[in-house]
Amino acid sequence: INLSVLLEAGRPARMAFGAVAPTPILSVDTTGALEGGREWSGAADPALASMLMATRPISDVRGGRDYRVAMLPVLARRAWQTARARLNRSSDVSHE
Repeated sequence: INLSVLLEAGRPARMAFGAVAPTPILSVDTTGALEGGREWSGAADPALASMLMATRPISDVRGGRDYRVAMLPVLARRAWQTARARLNRSSDVSHE
C-alpha cells in the first residue's frame, strides 16, 4: 500500500492510493469532514470510508488482500493526521 494526502486550508482533502487497484487512485473528500482546518471527528470516519470505496486490493506476492483492506484506513488516517500537523505548523510559522 502506498498513499499520499494533500491538505490545504479551506480546500477539500485529496488522497492518492497505490497498490490497491489496477491503477493509482485519486480521491477527493466531497463532505468537507477531512478539510485541513478541522479536527478528526465522527464525520471523518464515513468520509474516509467513502474515499476508500474505489480501492480494490488484491492478494499478490507482496501482501494479502485482507491485510491491505485492514491497513488502508489505518494508514490513511495516520497520513491525514501527519498532513494536518504539517499544515498547522506551516500556518503557525506564517503568522509569526
